[in-house]
Amino acid sequence: MPFCSRCRRRISGGSCPCAESAESVAPPVPRRATDVTGRLAARRANRSVALVFTAVVVVVGFVVALAIPGRSGSGSSSSGYSAAGVNGVGSGSGGYQPTYQTYPDTPTTETSTAPVYSGDALDRLRQYANSDLPAVRATLEDHWVAQLSSKKVGLPADGIIYDAPAILQDHLGLRSRFTSVRLIRTADWSSFKYPDFWVTVHDEPFGTADDANAWCDRNDLPKDDCYAKRLRSTGGYEGNTKVR
Repeated sequence: MPFCSRCRRRISGGSCPCAESAESVAPPVPRRATDVTGRLAARRANRSVALVFTAVVVVVGFVVALAIPGRSGSGSSSSGYSAAGVNGVGSGSGGYQPTYQTYPDTPTTETSTAPVYSGDALDRLRQYANSDLPAVRATLEDHWVAQLSSKKVGLPADGIIYDAPAILQDHLGLRSRFTSVRLIRTADWSSFKYPDFWVTVHDEPFGTADDANAWCDRNDLPKDDCYAKRLRSTGGYEGNTKVR
């Protein structure tokens, strides 16, 4: 009897049973390369989305952490700097809100830069004179000085009638031109005949009237404006002026 070439069993009836079994079982369908590639691409896409989402969450968390100030204690910031202001007063609201000490404008005693004062022109003239008075008494009293300008309200000179704004402008112009000048009120000194003048002087003491007038000559100032004046708070006005 013949044998089956597959299962090596004897064949009866012309065919082997294993042949029928083999025909009933469908052969496996091989996977296509496109299906495998698609799955790999989908996995990579999912992985990329997860990484991007994680990065966004980290960035948002960092920004929120920076935006929220620290609450380590009342009146202090996250850096530990005390929120008490210059005057020792805290903010009282948990955040850093410093206060600042304000200082009044005061003129310098070393340069001719004019300080900034508020108020009308007459008030500003008073402020300049009051501020300059201590330095004038300390360095110029009983000395000859070069008087640069002498003006009062209502004085006709230089083609105008002087008022307080014009006198202030005249003084500030001299203050910006020369290295150091002072503003005085004649009412503060006995060596002036009239008490209602605003006088600008060069801030340098001279031993004689001629030395003061020589300074006027060197600076090419008009004779009617610049001449020697001695500043005294006692005695009379006579003998304390020498014109050029």
